[in-house]
Amino acid sequence: MDSANRLVSAERPWELVREGGDARRFDDVLSSIVVARRAVAREVELFLPHGGTRLLAQLGDGSTLPPPSPVFPRLDRRFPSAAQG
Repeated sequence: MDSANRLVSAERPWELVREGGDARRFDDVLSSIVVARRAVAREVELFLPHGGTRLLAQLGDGSTLPPPSPVFPRLDRRFPSAAQG
């Protein structure tokens, strides 16, 4: 995922889609990000089956991405976790 993050930082895909942008490069960048996320989802699935399955479901069939939704609830840092006592 680190390489995908570096790719996003370097390529700035939001700029590639602006008027006159490089649509082909945008598609290549997004495809690379989806491939990386699919690999991460498969790894996550090994120890968090529900989370990994939801991550994979968010990627859909690969042709059109569905609207994103949170896979895990946001941690409320105002309250200590049970592990912290």
